Amino acid sequence: MTSAPMSASNWQAQGPRTTLVSSSTRIPSRGPAVISCVSSLGVRAQARREIVFALHFPAESATIGCYDSGGKAMTQPITHALALDRNRDTRARERFVSGLRGFVLNDLAATMRTDFESAVATNLEKESSDKNLDGADVHRAIRGREIFKAYSSARCTAQQMVWDVVMDSIEKQREQLNSTGKSLADKTNAGGTLELDPNLEIPRYVEAVDVHLMPGCYYKEYGGEDLAAGALYDQGLNVFAFGAMGKELNDIGWSMANFYKNRFAGRQTRRILDAGCTIGHNTLPWKQVFPDAEVHGIDVAAPCLRYAHARAEAMGVKAHFHQQSAEDIRFPDNSMDVVFSSMFLHELPNKAI
Repeated sequence: MTSAPMSASNWQAQGPRTTLVSSSTRIPSRGPAVISCVSSLGVRAQARREIVFALHFPAESATIGCYDSGGKAMTQPITHALALDRNRDTRARERFVSGLRGFVLNDLAATMRTDFESAVATNLEKESSDKNLDGADVHRAIRGREIFKAYSSARCTAQQMVWDVVMDSIEKQREQLNSTGKSLADKTNAGGTLELDPNLEIPRYVEAVDVHLMPGCYYKEYGGEDLAAGALYDQGLNVFAFGAMGKELNDIGWSMANFYKNRFAGRQTRRILDAGCTIGHNTLPWKQVFPDAEVHGIDVAAPCLRYAHARAEAMGVKAHFHQQSAEDIRFPDNSMDVVFSSMFLHELPNKAI
């Protein structure tokens, strides 16, 4: 990983099998601006192939990114006290990666669907007339097509880049980040608490894989009082989601809490539990919607919980975080009025749900 400054007009990320090169400078000719992805395909294929695909934009505004109606990048600046210092080069890189993910998940996925419907679907239905098609059937039918390989390679690369563009800032600011987090936790301005269990066994589905390709997953620590994994998740999610989850990346929590309040108006809500809370993005809105309730969040990842506690204190929201597994919740039976989870169950094996 390089820490050399990179600008929006000259951005290159290199991995073991992929090179991405972009240019967001104005193109003087009438032709489209071209952002090329030259990628070694065949992460799971027998042969290595290469494909070049182009992203086309009007020549007068050859940029990549997600922008609102006012032309501003949609990635939201994190404003609480644990926010990383990000220079213009870092912000440009983040916008590029957000834009690339948007292109892959929207434009490239739509192209893949069109290819499937026009060139694959009819024959597949004829060949499988005796059974109901499922996702595995579709995957077998399209995995050899160039557009599927391009989509898969680009999506994997874009996901790796989400963390790459954030990690540089964390590595440079880790000591300050941990110091700020400890100071916030010690002051407990909001009155929240943190309870860690150093003897908790990390589940294999967390320990053995980098979930969402996040380096070190959620639980990796780089020293005492470490918050790096929490910071990586916080800023990485901002890039990952194109800034579409709200100013504090908490729109899901707000939506769930307000839905519950409106749907079950008048129901007594004194204690609330967030199972798999990570850094509390969707935990804190429940306290803000139900200010008199006691709100708890559990997770197996200590650095994320440290970050969650410090973040909550920085934001002035009282919440209690515990290092527990959702497979073995240690609160007494019938002690919670609401138990919820968000952005969590899809990361568990079926046997853990």
